[in-house]
Amino acid sequence: MDYPPRVRAVLDRANATHGDTVVVHAKGERYEGTVMPHHGFSGEDILTLKLPNGYNIGIAVGDIESVEVTAKQAGIGAERHLPPPTKDKPTVAVLGTGGPTSTIGPAPSIPPSPRKNSCSACRNSWTSATSGLG
Repeated sequence: MDYPPRVRAVLDRANATHGDTVVVHAKGERYEGTVMPHHGFSGEDILTLKLPNGYNIGIAVGDIESVEVTAKQAGIGAERHLPPPTKDKPTVAVLGTGGPTSTIGPAPSIPPSPRKNSCSACRNSWTSATSGLG
């Protein structure tokens, strides 16, 4: 799916496209990540980046102050070929649902938030869910 006009204009000014690594300055913050392609669930005026930690963020085009390409998308790798089927082994299907965990491996260890107003139930839930991941 192609980018909406306002997102395309921001990318064109920086000579960027999906797959490029960029630094985006927006609302006084600096974000570095890979430009993700636009899809049916993307907001009309949202630029989506995949951060180095594997998470995606959306940045409103109106908040973007500058975009700088730090690396162009690497070339496409060698074409992959499936091995021929084996008669004495069953066919196996794998369903990948995506998300950061499937793209970067085990969940990173994230310490509880030091903010006073952070949700302790959320921290406790996260700690319980990740305690065995070590």
